[in-house]
Amino acid sequence: MMNTAKSVADIYYHCNGIDKRELRTAIKRIIKHKKKTLSPELRSLRKGSIKAAQIVEEKANMMSLSPRIVREAMKIAEAATRCGCLEGKKPSTIAGASLLIALEDEKGNMKVIVKDELLEGAFGITKATISQRAKTIREAGIVDAEAAIKKLDSLAQTIKKK
Repeated sequence: MMNTAKSVADIYYHCNGIDKRELRTAIKRIIKHKKKTLSPELRSLRKGSIKAAQIVEEKANMMSLSPRIVREAMKIAEAATRCGCLEGKKPSTIAGASLLIALEDEKGNMKVIVKDELLEGAFGITKATISQRAKTIREAGIVDAEAAIKKLDSLAQTIKKK
């Protein structure tokens, strides 16, 4: 394994008769295929990574929110992470969006009044970004804690079938 190529230039050096452009295209296709075939659980596993639900709990307690809202936001964050709808986004972004969804009712009105500056300051993300990510979570079918539980159950059943 000592002679394993590590960069595109190394691979190109060892491949005779292949155009650099074709090689880069092949590498991109392999990476794209690899991302599609891995389950969201395997993609999200990283050593020492912090979960969005942990960030929700920490920041919501810092903002003095009720335990019920914290629990709802944690369920939403876990469901959003597992479904992979916000794959590649920072856990703090997922946490902020989950908390925003938990703070809103079905009509989009805030259950608890929280200033935008407080929400932005707690997560270090703009309100616009948090709103966009919340919209993505809602489009994935996670509109509240009950929907999050249903989504988690359906994901668990599909994993058991495999």
